[in-house]
Amino acid sequence: GTVYYVITKRGPIPVELKHTDIDYQHYIEKQLKPVADSVLVLLNESFDSIVQSDQLSFF
Repeated sequence: GTVYYVITKRGPIPVELKHTDIDYQHYIEKQLKPVADSVLVLLNESFDSIVQSDQLSFF
C-alpha cells in the first residue's frame, strides 16, 4: 500500500497520526519556491526577493 505523510518539525509523519507541528518552511522551500521561481524568472524577479521585500501583494 501507499503511505501518505506530512513533513513536521519532527520529520515525516504518516497523515493518519496526529500532527500539529507541520514544517511550513519545508513546504515553502521545497515546493512553493521552485515553482514560483520558474514563473518569476520571466518577470526578472525571484521568490526570495519578493518575500524579503514584503511584495507578497504582487500576487
